[in-house]
Amino acid sequence: MFSLNLGAPVSLHQQYVATQPQGTQTVLLPDGSTLSVNANTRLRIDFGAYQRDIYLDKGQLYIEVAANKEQPLVVHAGDASIRVVGTGFDVRRSQHQLVVSVAHGQVAFMPDANTSTLLGAQQRTTYDYARASTQEQNLSPGEVADWRSGHLSFRNRELASLVDELDLYRPGMIQLAEGPLGRYKVSGNLDVNDPMALVKALPALIPVKTVLLDNGKIRIEPR
Repeated sequence: MFSLNLGAPVSLHQQYVATQPQGTQTVLLPDGSTLSVNANTRLRIDFGAYQRDIYLDKGQLYIEVAANKEQPLVVHAGDASIRVVGTGFDVRRSQHQLVVSVAHGQVAFMPDANTSTLLGAQQRTTYDYARASTQEQNLSPGEVADWRSGHLSFRNRELASLVDELDLYRPGMIQLAEGPLGRYKVSGNLDVNDPMALVKALPALIPVKTVLLDNGKIRIEPR
């Protein structure tokens, strides 16, 4: 990670952050915002005189945004963007989904140029790339960005969404068989330092089995 202060005006700031498949990082930004970065994440910070931009290439972040109506903050994730003035929210960009969760305040989520959704505190929206659709849900207090504690809880999560999140911690290691399996609902807890423990426990939670492939990867199949 390195940063470059560009001089006048003093608000200009550029910084690149990349984390390993294991481990998180906290970055204090020059505007007073606090950025938490999850494992296997890559992003670029570019603060200008009129707008604060963060470009999330992959992975997950949570940011407590210092309020500044004259300089809104925008997180870019491919064609999607999340615009705020001052709030706390989480963004996860992975292979199949873009997930935005709000701890407090409000954010404007735009998955594409023609769609905009306003999210409030304890709300989450999941954008599915393949279906080009969004799904919203309410969250309990403390559920947003609970990965920062090393453990996260989930309830009634679609298996496809859960596997998509697990890929953040073990990239490419877990495969999901085709078919309706991805719609199975699962509830439980995840230790981000030992995500394979959850994979091994899945057959006790839902009617699936795990198959060890020759290449060392694990495929989840119907039982």
